[in-house]
Amino acid sequence: MKMGALEGYMLYSCTGGTVAGIDNLPQYMRDDIENRLPLFKHAPKCVLDMPDETSWTYFGKHFDDYLKGGVQFPVPAPEEDFPCRTWNFTQ
Repeated sequence: MKMGALEGYMLYSCTGGTVAGIDNLPQYMRDDIENRLPLFKHAPKCVLDMPDETSWTYFGKHFDDYLKGGVQFPVPAPEEDFPCRTWNFTQ
């Protein structure tokens, strides 16, 4: 990942889980959501009508800024009403 001629490897490991609500998250996560990531306070109300994004594509979009030291992940997204996908179940 932009290491020039140097060899390297990347290991990606992840686990997940659920909590009963935002109040059950660790304080550092609640602080980050409140101060930097308000979009993540609530789940989307529908299936969003926008391209899928993976952690790889997301990181790739912001990697150059990350190298310059200007990005903390995740990058805050604006709070807005994103378009919902409409479904046609008769097809």
